[in-house]
Amino acid sequence: MTARGTKSTNSTSKTQPRIPAEVTDSALISAKLVQRIHRSLLMCHLLEARVAALGNKSATNRVHRGDGAMVVGATIGLGSRDIVITLGDTLLPHVTRETPLGDLIRQLAQHSPVRSAIVRQLNVAQEAAFSAANEGRVVLLLCTEIDFAEKAAKLAEQCVAQRLPLVALLQCDHPPAANATPVIPVEAHDAIAIYRVTQEALWRARRGAGPTIIAIFEAPQAAISGHFESEALVRLREYMQRHSAWDEAATSRLRLKLEADLDEAFAAAKAL
Repeated sequence: MTARGTKSTNSTSKTQPRIPAEVTDSALISAKLVQRIHRSLLMCHLLEARVAALGNKSATNRVHRGDGAMVVGATIGLGSRDIVITLGDTLLPHVTRETPLGDLIRQLAQHSPVRSAIVRQLNVAQEAAFSAANEGRVVLLLCTEIDFAEKAAKLAEQCVAQRLPLVALLQCDHPPAANATPVIPVEAHDAIAIYRVTQEALWRARRGAGPTIIAIFEAPQAAISGHFESEALVRLREYMQRHSAWDEAATSRLRLKLEADLDEAFAAAKAL
């Protein structure tokens, strides 16, 4: 599935299970789920905007890059036993996994990981996929470093023969080369589209069909300069408006609540 809902994959095995219609049925995107996605995405934006305001250059780049939509759309439908591994400096997956705000703030303020640490995470992902193969779990690999997209794609290819349960979301300039692994391109700021294609990939992985690569690309001139909201929040608001799920007053109350939570968490972190 692409950002606009058209499925696009590389060659796939004829023995792979057919995905039932209900897995990708838009009816699965309930109002309650959309509200959860919106809340998590807003928290991601507010959290990283605060860290960026403290002078963290990496966080400044992330605010409009699309990490929020990528990690929220991918992780919000995971099971509690599924494994999330990141290649890069984003800690945003923990927003949807209820990590205490104080812990996130301290970790987000740290320096970006060195390349050697990211390489080690690739090995961790492969080992985790092997261990998860017979346990009904899935390893979700989030690569926010474009320089490592090809390496992550090669890892997915290595998991094909054993049909290991790996779903790799890669921020990249172009879809990576993959001969045996399905590759699904999706626009970086479309949290709903990312959720849908990730659900397909998770469904395949849990049923032994092997890995999937989801290529996250940014459309030209996507960022909205000088706007409070990230591009991902604007896209989600438009989606909610089209589906009669947008409530301006409720959104204002939510933002005030999240801002207050962040005020308290930042104050506590500073006091330590």
